Amino acid sequence: MLAAIRKHLARIAVAALALLLLGSLALNVVIVQDLRVNAEPTPARSDFVAGKCSAPSLVGHWRFESLPDAVGDMAIDDSGYSNHARLEVARLPLSRLRYSPPAQAAGIDGRAVEVSGRQWLGAGNSDCFTTERFTVAVWIWLDEVGNVPTIVGKSAWPHNGWWLMTTTRGIQADDRYLDLGVAWPGGTAHVQSGYQVPLREWHHVVVTVDNLQREVQFFVDGKLVSRHTDVPRWHVNWDHELVIGDYDGSARWPWIGRIDDLRFYNHVLSEADCVALYRAEDIGLNTPPQKESRIQAIAPAS
Repeated sequence: MLAAIRKHLARIAVAALALLLLGSLALNVVIVQDLRVNAEPTPARSDFVAGKCSAPSLVGHWRFESLPDAVGDMAIDDSGYSNHARLEVARLPLSRLRYSPPAQAAGIDGRAVEVSGRQWLGAGNSDCFTTERFTVAVWIWLDEVGNVPTIVGKSAWPHNGWWLMTTTRGIQADDRYLDLGVAWPGGTAHVQSGYQVPLREWHHVVVTVDNLQREVQFFVDGKLVSRHTDVPRWHVNWDHELVIGDYDGSARWPWIGRIDDLRFYNHVLSEADCVALYRAEDIGLNTPPQKESRIQAIAPAS
């Protein structure tokens, strides 16, 4: 009798263990599936906010002097329009899941944000950025080529918009060339600056874009390097937010390096103003003067 009871209890234990293992496997499958769903390369649409910006001005200015250390935290926008940039991270399959906030690194003046291909900042989707005329000014430091490193953009494949990037050999003819991608439903084009970005050096980039006049200008370190007057007309992206350090918030085309003192103007600056930004001069357009010139800080890494 005792032997029969022991045999019965053993069967119950085996069955319970089997159920436990099956439950664990099912839970792991759900977790992996959830992570893979989160890894979907096309990001969700962002709600559009109208009426936030009306006059031509500096509408986004991120110095990165203080950085968020958790998902959802904000990098402060000093433009006065409160376009604070929210930290996001890549959600990858379980076998590749690695999370770390962006690092604080030495910038051109104070601190900079350093991203490594798994983090980016989203500054929202408002009429501050849904404009056909704009200027982007930024200090960049490229650590490695990666896969089409994108500095900032308002686009999402296969939708419309624009993105400021450097090229990658294989995808394009050569790597590290400063480039502005533009897109419309069913088509894309690349506006080439002709300037190859060196690795591990600070350089100042200003790009003016006028979609109505079909004009794009590239300035590097206070000098006009190219002007284009026949740019294909692209469609403004109303569906996704402005993304810093990545193409569209999918971690497909990330910047790998540092970004500092990023400014977004909702109009086209003059050539004199573009040069003045490199010299850290106040150009009188809601641009706080800097505490000192930063030109002396530019030097190749030792």
